[in-house]
Amino acid sequence: MRMRIDWGAARAVLLGLWVVGCASQQVEPKPVESGQSFEAAMTLVCNVDQHVQVAEANLLEREQLRNDYLQDHVKNPDVIYHRTLWRVQATKERAKTIRELAGQCSLAKCAYADTIESEDL
Repeated sequence: MRMRIDWGAARAVLLGLWVVGCASQQVEPKPVESGQSFEAAMTLVCNVDQHVQVAEANLLEREQLRNDYLQDHVKNPDVIYHRTLWRVQATKERAKTIRELAGQCSLAKCAYADTIESEDL
């Protein structure tokens, strides 16, 4: 006795298996872009005093106001990483690091670096 194969059904089964097999292969998700360029983030850092009211505050309060503003507005992952590092540096070294980072994105001057160097917490 010979069995007859229904090729239409066989194709449908194979197509179904192929679709399920391809669907199970997950593509690794791409990292989410912050939408903020390195240059835009460093411009915010360098001009932070234009965005916060620091006139009446003492040195520690001023630095806290700046840090709070930068925490809320800097979204570039590279600048966030560098902020984490420079927060534990001595004042002169922090100013040097910030200037170097500003120089990487062609900012001629960084007022924040000048200010923290002159305040010398």
